[in-house]
Amino acid sequence: MYGQMEHCQNAPFGRRVVPCQKTRVSQLNIHHCREASDLMLRYFKDEKLDIMLIQEPWIVRDTIRGLTASNLRLFAPQTNSKKRTCILARKGIQCVLMSDLCTPDLTVVRIGEDADSYVLASVYMPYDSRHLPPPPEVISLVQFCEARSLEAFF
Repeated sequence: MYGQMEHCQNAPFGRRVVPCQKTRVSQLNIHHCREASDLMLRYFKDEKLDIMLIQEPWIVRDTIRGLTASNLRLFAPQTNSKKRTCILARKGIQCVLMSDLCTPDLTVVRIGEDADSYVLASVYMPYDSRHLPPPPEVISLVQFCEARSLEAFF
């Protein structure tokens, strides 16, 4: 259910240089279920994960629920329509929401900074879409990353 991504980062001047850091990432479709959100948080903690890519989070009144903890940050599209993706990251992971690339079905964050940064995306691909996979927003994200020589992981 989880994988490890090895990614080397050069620390900014003045910080301790860590030659290589493993980021523990997992993915889960919660199917809008409160109980699944609770189990996922426990799994996140027990497995010492860094990032979780989530599809179909539990939503109440247009707000993602059940994914809060003092040591976690939640990234989601800034939209009024139905959000079907989000990304949960442990505090301490250098994560920035790339809101210009986000849609209700795509949440994108940049991990790290400078030349050693990379992009993580949580994507929801509806079974009843008029478009064949990958959806247009994923194609746009890949083109964006290629133009900037950024690695992207979905």
